[in-house]
Amino acid sequence: MSSPVLAAARRPSRAFKIPRFVPHLLILTMIALIAILLIPGPAITTGARMWRIGAVILALALVMTRRKQPRIDDRDLDRILAVGGLVTAVWIITQWETSTHPVAAVFAAISVGLGLALWVVGTREISWLAPAILPLGLSLVPCLDSVLLGMTALALCALAALALTVANGLAPRGQFQRIVPARLVVPALAAIALAAVTRGWFA
Repeated sequence: MSSPVLAAARRPSRAFKIPRFVPHLLILTMIALIAILLIPGPAITTGARMWRIGAVILALALVMTRRKQPRIDDRDLDRILAVGGLVTAVWIITQWETSTHPVAAVFAAISVGLGLALWVVGTREISWLAPAILPLGLSLVPCLDSVLLGMTALALCALAALALTVANGLAPRGQFQRIVPARLVVPALAAIALAAVTRGWFA
């Protein structure tokens, strides 16, 4: 039998906890992939693709680093903005042929992604991603889609993400809300409905 003195002195073991930003990153990445797959778009150049990869890297760093924002959560506002994003995506899809209009395709994908993400994680967390919109928007400028400029943009985004991570550190666990599984039901149904719209099943 172990000594009571040794048992009292022994520190209680702490189970390893996955950082809370990990499921948030996984869910946001899944939403981004769904938005890309839902919206048919034209082929893009290698340079433009590098701009967008840089935007993704920067977005990941923006989510997983420490923030000094007040914790203000308004689920009603989140839902209103989410519905607005999804309705905007449907309007773009029905008004333009996104497979031949790169700008319309990107805006439709952004609207879908924002709508789904706002419903799941909320306005406050999505607002952190605002700086990543810049390289994504610049990927649409024809004169900036060369491979050299794309490589430069990718390198700058990676350096910015590294500097942000080193300067701010990783986000503490309390910075993120716990994602309730029930919040995923409406986005899943919305994604199915949007898939039906993009494929003309409602025509």
